[in-house]
Amino acid sequence: MEIGIQELDELLAPVEEGSVILIESSHGLGEAIIPHIINANKDKTSAIVILPRGSPEIATFPKEGIQTLIFGRDIDPDKLYELLRAIRELPEGALVIAVRLDFLFLRRQVKSIYMFLEDLMSTVQERGLTLIMTVEKNSISDQDLAMFESMSTYVIDIIEEVSEFNVIHLLRIKKPYPNSTKFYMMKLKDGKIHLNELSNSP
Repeated sequence: MEIGIQELDELLAPVEEGSVILIESSHGLGEAIIPHIINANKDKTSAIVILPRGSPEIATFPKEGIQTLIFGRDIDPDKLYELLRAIRELPEGALVIAVRLDFLFLRRQVKSIYMFLEDLMSTVQERGLTLIMTVEKNSISDQDLAMFESMSTYVIDIIEEVSEFNVIHLLRIKKPYPNSTKFYMMKLKDGKIHLNELSNSP
């Protein structure tokens, strides 16, 4: 599986089947990566995108060969397992993209959400799928964000810093082995994303 952004592909490679990539950001910055992922994986036998109803990303994502499932804020446990059943029917090696999963936590039945996410991760591993999920950091608690991170193979954390009149975007990569966290300057221009490693990365 490729991200479709050269620097990220070099940093994350190899992304093996059964991997979970979490993209956490604010103000929808993480969703800017999703069209790159879809375009880079057109050879996949199947792909599915899960979106909250009313999501503006619906209009920007490539549609050819992509199955889209929409969930609303009133989603109930039965609907969650309809989503899970559709994912289980995907062929091995398929790509699953789940956008703004933090919307699930608007519901009160948090226990059902946790059970759904655990089943989703198990299905991804058992079926050899690749799951990309995005969350809006400001919309969920630190505890829920930590839960998403613990379930992920890789974490892409996009940070927005405001300095005087300048807005700076930083991207932090966390890989599944020690001492692997680094920071990169992220620039978006003409729909393209470029990364430059910061010399003072930890």
